[in-house]
Amino acid sequence: RLLNDEAEYLDEINRGAVIASAQFQAQAREYARLKDEMLLPSMASSAVLAAEMAWKGDMHQSGMPSEHLDREVRLSQQPAVVYTYLKYKWAKGECADALNILQWYAQDLSGRLGFDARNPDAFRASSTASASDISMLARLYYRQAEWMGSGQLRAAGEGAPGANAREPETHRSNTDELETRLAQEEGPVFYKTENDDADGSILESYRVATVLDRKWYKAWHALALRHYLVVQRYELTKVHITNDIAERHLVPAIHGFFRAVQLSKDNITQQDTLRLLSVWFKYSHIESVAQTVQDKLGQVRTRTWLQVIPQILAQMSITSPRVRQQVQKLLIRIGE
Repeated sequence: RLLNDEAEYLDEINRGAVIASAQFQAQAREYARLKDEMLLPSMASSAVLAAEMAWKGDMHQSGMPSEHLDREVRLSQQPAVVYTYLKYKWAKGECADALNILQWYAQDLSGRLGFDARNPDAFRASSTASASDISMLARLYYRQAEWMGSGQLRAAGEGAPGANAREPETHRSNTDELETRLAQEEGPVFYKTENDDADGSILESYRVATVLDRKWYKAWHALALRHYLVVQRYELTKVHITNDIAERHLVPAIHGFFRAVQLSKDNITQQDTLRLLSVWFKYSHIESVAQTVQDKLGQVRTRTWLQVIPQILAQMSITSPRVRQQVQKLLIRIGE
């Protein structure tokens, strides 16, 4: 029904019955052109068919060329329809096309909502931006990051900027081993890193998702994990973890893990908590790391720490007086 209403609205724009912005006028003209070309009678019916076929897995039986569906879906004002269709294309193996359209649509929807991905923290939702559209935009950016860093995309020789940069063979096996281990822990997403440019694009997309939906565990978890993986890659390649690297990756990882632990259900917090402890104890000599942990310790439920008591007790002999004091205070808080 919504899609049929949308088609009628575009027809009214073309008839001059509705005053619309230049962007909507352009979309209406393109819709009219496509409708004349298509075998189906309206954009609404083809968009609905695209979504339905995506779930049924028989898009090719629709008789509609994929490139026509791409153009039709791009015109849709229903983000959920676009998102469903793009996930279908990705599952079908058309990874590059799915990612390209996803990036274009995320930018287009961002413009309509008045959101600037280059300065996400300045976003203030307007009265015309619905909560569902903002939530969907967060999912688009999250999916963009997932696909840019996906092993499925890498296997096809595609991906984020710089994805084809060749990694030195001396540490490729170590990196692959780490990524395989993390992939097994995390499920179907294969986190990959190729270079700083690719990492930066992926991290920024995850961060945008957390800004748009600040209470979404999945986005915070993915952002923290990605920063964590970048640091692990530096370690495997024998790169010294400087204060600059700590500020760019360790501090965001700690912040992200704390936030993920706050938002997650009890049965999925342990792995995030263990990674948080690993970063804390290993890099506690870096001031920014120690300070960030100190600022965040009181924000986590006490019962969260109960599942990692052995790991905390093992650090009682740590040489850093500051960390030892933090551990003691945490144990006292747990025991109260």
